[in-house]
Amino acid sequence: MIEQTLVMGSTGFLGQQIAGHLQEAYAGEGRSVTGMRRWNSDVETLGSLDIPDVVADLDDEQELERIMSGVNFLVYAAAPDTTMEPDAYRQAAVRWIRRVLRLARENDVQRVVLTSTAATLGTSQDRPVTSRDVYCPGEAEDPFAEAAYAVEQEAFRQAADGQDIVIVNPSIVLAPGARIPGPSQLDVNLRDPVSWVDGKTVAEAHRAALEKGRRGQRYAINERNADLETFYREARARPDVEVTDAEPNFRNRDLLARGRHVDDSETRQQLAIGSS
Repeated sequence: MIEQTLVMGSTGFLGQQIAGHLQEAYAGEGRSVTGMRRWNSDVETLGSLDIPDVVADLDDEQELERIMSGVNFLVYAAAPDTTMEPDAYRQAAVRWIRRVLRLARENDVQRVVLTSTAATLGTSQDRPVTSRDVYCPGEAEDPFAEAAYAVEQEAFRQAADGQDIVIVNPSIVLAPGARIPGPSQLDVNLRDPVSWVDGKTVAEAHRAALEKGRRGQRYAINERNADLETFYREARARPDVEVTDAEPNFRNRDLLARGRHVDDSETRQQLAIGSS
């Protein structure tokens, strides 16, 4: 039997990286990767990767039931539209993850890997944050961080009830299609700390989480700790990343505006990421 892995949110700039990496890694191993997208998603990049896709709405339970039948592993990299009002965004995010996790359990999906963010690791003034650090609700005053925290809590509840769920918490991701708000949009000092990671590394971390992660665990993933000045210099040097003053709805604004460094050494050791 061919193992089936479904990537929800596969046309997002990070979902594309994950789906493409899994497709390449599983080639010849008898494992199949399928992307799930909304009907109005941009499919050009996904098509160039030659990954089969299915179209569904996360509010359409009947369609999700059909799509999830026969799936062995699920990567959940979907998120609501950032133009939604904050309360509606959070409610949609929680409603979707509840529905997906319930259907995954009912359809005997072996493992769910949830794409989250290092924003839910909180902040620390005297050291880098790790997978063990905890975000306190309300501390960021950021609707996207609050929504990510609420989604993680739903995942933790189901994991405590025996469902196999693993969470990946990347720092700011630089990958094709990323649009980063410029420093003029943020009340920051360019010497403030910040952490970032390449999309390919995040994709590798998702594959490792699928194969080696431990139920109910979070895994921070990061590559670079520096300051905002260095970050913007490197981001602007990438032709596949846009730094713009016209990006008011950046999901990881909290990771830019409330600087922190991220220590992912435990993740790399446990998941054997970057080892030969």
